[in-house]
Amino acid sequence: MTVIDVDAIVNTAFTGINRTWLFLGLGVNCAAAAERTDFEIADASYLRLLPDDLPDATLAEARAEFGVWIVCNGLREAIDTFDVFLGKVQLAALSVETWKAGVSSEAEVARYNKRVAGFSRLGTEKRLTSLAHDFDITAEYGPDIVSMRRGRNCLTHRLGVVGTEDLGPYSQLTLQWHMIELYGWHTDGSEFVAAVDSLPVAFPEASPVNMRHGLREHKFAVGERLVLLPAELKEICYTFRLAIDQVRLSFISYAKRMGVQQVDRSGNPESDVAST
Repeated sequence: MTVIDVDAIVNTAFTGINRTWLFLGLGVNCAAAAERTDFEIADASYLRLLPDDLPDATLAEARAEFGVWIVCNGLREAIDTFDVFLGKVQLAALSVETWKAGVSSEAEVARYNKRVAGFSRLGTEKRLTSLAHDFDITAEYGPDIVSMRRGRNCLTHRLGVVGTEDLGPYSQLTLQWHMIELYGWHTDGSEFVAAVDSLPVAFPEASPVNMRHGLREHKFAVGERLVLLPAELKEICYTFRLAIDQVRLSFISYAKRMGVQQVDRSGNPESDVAST
């Protein structure tokens, strides 16, 4: 019996998001509280690449840039671990497909390995497209994650300065994500959207309190530096978690369609360990 532990697959991506969230807080807070000598470390103290008496203005700029660097690296970790997660989802889906076919010839094994190798060379967008095409495994917020890959590529290949390569079909590099919104209506029928960062919220009289995932965007023009606020990255982490769970549920639906029985380690139904 083959066991596919969906939770273990999902935790690959969740670990990246949790590290991003945790290190973002530690790094940004350290940058804000850093003192003059905090850039020195005890190891290899005999090496001096910078003078000991850096001007205050230089240190202030370094602290600010450290904060930017932390946010950028958080985005990289989130998207890179998400890609690894998609690779593991494809492996699991192929395992289910192979089990369903009941064929294990050398030709089938070679085809399986070729598909795995081909998938490993794909970027985020094509990985999502491949999963949707081959297994109908989808994520509603996949386009959000694809936009983060474009941002990551800009950071990695162009030092965060937006180039024409980053635009795709658009006139600007647009990062998009979704965040919880509380909304209702004013007495004149116009929409009221609450600012959730300043609770409690006073809703208009007689307005219901509704919740949705509202679209957020940050646009960057060619030549502009890609810099995200820490609060924006926190919201982006939330979108990653939404997308991860959408892929998880979509994979489970695929496995069920293929006839896989869903059982946990104790034999209880409807958990996230699939046995074939």
